[in-house]
Amino acid sequence: MSVDDVWKATERGDLEKVREFIESDGIPDAEKEYESQSLLTVACKSGHSEVVRVLLENGDYLLGLYVPCAFAALDNGHIEVLRVLCEFGLEPDSYEYSKHGISLLETAVIHKQREAMLLFIEYGAEIKYSWWGPREYEFGFDTYDPEELSDDTTLEMAAFAGRPDLIEFFLELGAKVDEQNVESYLRLAREKEPLRLEFEKKQRQQKEVEKQQFFQQTGEGRWSIERALQADVDANHTDENGNNMLFNFLHQKKSLDVEDLICLRRLAPLTDLSHTNERGEHAWEIAESRGEIKATLYLMEEAGIPISSEKRARFERKLRVENIKKFLLIAALVIILSPLIVLALMLWGIVSLLLLLKNKISACFIKS
Repeated sequence: MSVDDVWKATERGDLEKVREFIESDGIPDAEKEYESQSLLTVACKSGHSEVVRVLLENGDYLLGLYVPCAFAALDNGHIEVLRVLCEFGLEPDSYEYSKHGISLLETAVIHKQREAMLLFIEYGAEIKYSWWGPREYEFGFDTYDPEELSDDTTLEMAAFAGRPDLIEFFLELGAKVDEQNVESYLRLAREKEPLRLEFEKKQRQQKEVEKQQFFQQTGEGRWSIERALQADVDANHTDENGNNMLFNFLHQKKSLDVEDLICLRRLAPLTDLSHTNERGEHAWEIAESRGEIKATLYLMEEAGIPISSEKRARFERKLRVENIKKFLLIAALVIILSPLIVLALMLWGIVSLLLLLKNKISACFIKS
């Protein structure tokens, strides 16, 4: 079984195929340290908790890889995956491998993911000092001095952030707090809330502009796809022409390399291959119309489209013709360039000989 096959099996949640691969080949070293899109990340993002468990049981994964995987699971609401990661040592309130300086626990709180919050508390996360801890943090519309904070750090952070809803949420989850301060915190939070909402609105607008820019550049290569996904661009988002990330890639790339497509599928495993553009074309139909036979076959196989023996034979004939054309082109280049190379070598030899003679003559004059 190839690595590409096990990627597909992981994305589908095919536990037996993943086990078979691990038993025969094991998990490669590069897989354990590759943080952007490892098998573990794909399994977490897709929500396959049992596949995650098997990978963790059989791979010596670095602890630093757990956190990006956990964020992938948290972003997609996969609680059972988070539970498995916690069982294997994930620290949900640690800042050591946090995302943008915010821990998993804080992310769950900010997005009011109650189930995840309760799970993290069950595995030892501390509510009281979780909210951005004793570190100085600038909210964009206001700042505070960490030296002036009281013991009720969690509630005070929520108040300065303009989040009365979070104060109520913390209290509901059992945060320890001086009751006399609750009303003053709520009052402060309500005063700050309009500022926060305006600030968040501007942030969302800016982020949408950046997302659109990244989305439009996804045909420039693998780096552009990685950058788009880091900016949380939805791989299935469509532009005004009805193109998702894959279609953008197909339209903008001058030549389609199957390795590029494999990379795209790994970076964006949930890209919808059944999607069509405004003309009703599928991705593999665009690739075929461009004469990119290998890319066409890859996309059809990825989408589970049956290929008739007649069509496959036609593709194979085209591939043979392409290979012959490439061979003839290389042969022609060799024939054309060979005399030039020989001439260049002869000139280099003559120049070297002349320089040698010059040095000999100079040496004779010096002796005499």
